[in-house]
Amino acid sequence: MALSVAIAIAATIVLYLVFYALTALPALERRRNTIAGVLAKRALGVVILGGGAALAAWLFLPFSPAQLGVVVPVPPTTWAWVAAASVVIVIGCLLTAHKPENFDVYPEMRVPLWGVGPVAANFVSCLLYMLAYEFLFRGFLFFACLAIMPAWLAIAVNAALYALAHVPKGRREALGSIPLGVVVCLASIETGAIWAAFLIHVIMSQLNDYLAVRGNPAMRFGFGGATP
Repeated sequence: MALSVAIAIAATIVLYLVFYALTALPALERRRNTIAGVLAKRALGVVILGGGAALAAWLFLPFSPAQLGVVVPVPPTTWAWVAAASVVIVIGCLLTAHKPENFDVYPEMRVPLWGVGPVAANFVSCLLYMLAYEFLFRGFLFFACLAIMPAWLAIAVNAALYALAHVPKGRREALGSIPLGVVVCLASIETGAIWAAFLIHVIMSQLNDYLAVRGNPAMRFGFGGATP
């Protein structure tokens, strides 16, 4: 069992480094803020982070999908966690939405006109990417650690690696990811699934994006096309 945890930790680090290296390639870096660039990055995340974790779990870990938090149907306690976290998320996002440093990070797609196409592309790709991301961190990594570690240690390991994954986005994002990481780990323990973490992450990401669009004078919502 200890070997399984070592594999989960090592695989998480390797998969994220591979993902980061590929998204930093010049061909993608040149278009990283365009619709096409963000969609390509998130598609890579789905394949590498989510698919890589699923493959590693199938090959090396003695856990079923349910033991890694992929539980169907969604546990009822999920909704209480999502509702409580959403209140905090809304307050936090409203307090930071108009800060210039927020505009440097959100939204990833630097689209002047946010019509139906950009909003739909952003939302659907966010859902798929966050599902892969949360399976990697809160399913594959966290539940594997919980199998042999006390909860506090599993949370500490998860929050530390999660914060390191946010370092490329800057100090503010890395530090802010620590309390979020702790909360979604607690939600995962209480619900026995990854769904609360997934939904909380999606809500926070989408709210940050659209409040930033609303507050950024270089962007606006409206009808019309946008150039990828």
